Amino acid sequence: MKNILLISFVFLAACGTYESDIQKEVSERPGYGKKFFYLEAPCEINVEDIGTVNIEDEYIAGVIACENPHAPFEALKAQAVEARSFLYYKKFIEGKDTVKNSQADQVFRCSHAPNGPNADHKRAATETRGQYLSWKNEIVASFFVAGSTPANPDSNDPFNSCKVSGEDSSSVGTQKWVTYNKGKSGCDVELTKLGLVPDDCNDNPQNRGAASQNGHACLATAGVKYDDQFAMYYGEDIKLTTATGVCGSDAPTDKYDAFCDTKPDDTYCFDNLSTIVCSENLSEKVEECENGCSDAECIVPVVETFCTGKANGNYCDNNQSIVCANEVISSTTPCSAQCTGGLCKTEDGKTDPNFCVNRPSRDYCDSDTLVSCSNRIVSATQECKSGCDDSKCNDLVNEDDGALITISKGIVGGCSTLEDRPSFFLFFLVGCFLLRRKK
Repeated sequence: MKNILLISFVFLAACGTYESDIQKEVSERPGYGKKFFYLEAPCEINVEDIGTVNIEDEYIAGVIACENPHAPFEALKAQAVEARSFLYYKKFIEGKDTVKNSQADQVFRCSHAPNGPNADHKRAATETRGQYLSWKNEIVASFFVAGSTPANPDSNDPFNSCKVSGEDSSSVGTQKWVTYNKGKSGCDVELTKLGLVPDDCNDNPQNRGAASQNGHACLATAGVKYDDQFAMYYGEDIKLTTATGVCGSDAPTDKYDAFCDTKPDDTYCFDNLSTIVCSENLSEKVEECENGCSDAECIVPVVETFCTGKANGNYCDNNQSIVCANEVISSTTPCSAQCTGGLCKTEDGKTDPNFCVNRPSRDYCDSDTLVSCSNRIVSATQECKSGCDDSKCNDLVNEDDGALITISKGIVGGCSTLEDRPSFFLFFLVGCFLLRRKK
């Protein structure tokens, strides 16, 4: 709503004083009571080229998503109130039952939010349900524009630090429409030129200034709650009012709390598009799921990797040795020369010096070679004559009794093979010689 059509300005110009014929006509519209001033919140609005939408469940959150989607949460709530107040102005003051989906009124559906409002946008709308701005019991046309971005939000001086100053600030983009009315009231309030500016402010009670969306974000960052932010732009006597009726303050428990009303404390899927945390039969947190919700968790899309669809083991890919475990890449080792059979090899087929780069310190089999890794480097290797399995050499030989014995030399030391052992006959002769000398 960064520009307002000229027809809106003309109508503002036609708005008379409190007792004017136009105001009397407005006061007699269904839902707008004038005697003690109340407003019964409308439930639906027709959006041009889109159709009828629910104001509280769809429209307000949609405007937030398109007009100021990335602001801090308190700024989102301020945006919700201003969007609703401007909508009420269009409906009850201008008498429009259809609003435009453009900057001529407010943007409700847009290309940069193709999936619509997120959980925070919806929550901001819910937590401000039925709230709008008024002055002297009149609905305020809560003009808002992007405005310039204040440089340094200061929690110790939020209102001054979030006010754009400088001689040229009034001519920079939409900043020229922003008004600063903190500390002002009545006709001391500066009115925005987005609407008619009469000599007597009472002749156009709908114009009380214009807010800066970037300024709202600054105030929220500095710690100012949303309901304290409006005085910055619309004056100290602006009033946060709540509409009545089933679509206003008298609405039943919001849909998130209604969901949690009978449920134990836990996390659940809500409408397949978000998760909801229930605590003491109330909703505590709602999180939007981009890819849907299942088993109380947001669905994480499966990202295919090199190991997707492969059995556990070693593989070669672009001269890298890759270890796959449960279809996930467990480790990747660059080969200094070549990758063969899933393992790094040198040009002569020996164990690659990088073999231990991504392996913890222990023994491994590299084809028929036993490799000892220590501190991510190859500390020793040994060729296994009968192959290598389960990080050991499998040298099988026959003893005299025909039994098969597994002999592992290991990397350092270990047992000798039978061919290396001294013969039994030699031991027998030496023993006989020693016994003879003793006699």
